[in-house]
Amino acid sequence: VYNIIAAYAAARLCSFELADINDILAKYKPQTGRMQQFNIGKNVILNLVKNSAGFNQTISTLLNDKRKKDIIIAINDNAQDGKDVSWLWDVQFKLLDNAQIGNIITSSIRCDDVSVCLKYFGLENVKKVCDIKGAITQGLKTENDVLYIIVNYTALFSAKKILDGDDFED
Repeated sequence: VYNIIAAYAAARLCSFELADINDILAKYKPQTGRMQQFNIGKNVILNLVKNSAGFNQTISTLLNDKRKKDIIIAINDNAQDGKDVSWLWDVQFKLLDNAQIGNIITSSIRCDDVSVCLKYFGLENVKKVCDIKGAITQGLKTENDVLYIIVNYTALFSAKKILDGDDFED
């Protein structure tokens, strides 16, 4: 969204013709895992985070969503992700307290590390389901309105495959 706004502002400053902007925006499809929406009995939003700044931006988005929600946080430390997950301690997890959140489920390889961070920041409603498929299955079974799935790079592809129905059995 920020890139679209920046491009639009630059085009206006350069006096480019913008008559087709609404059509262009209507056809825009976000990249995989960029607040990508699914409907699997409830609204599911998949979002990729790569560092604390991106995670904090995601938390800001969550805070603006007034619906009752559950969150899955799936973090791996494979080579493509980077082995150092100490950046998790720079995430403003405390802001999630009392933000219309039912459950927070930690998942994937570093589910223990994420759980420790969340407990340290005083969040009580944390569950650990290290298997991403099990975490998604559990997240879909609640009565809450929306399920946010926040993943890093290698967790993105397995989560998307499950959400696309390629690896999902209820």
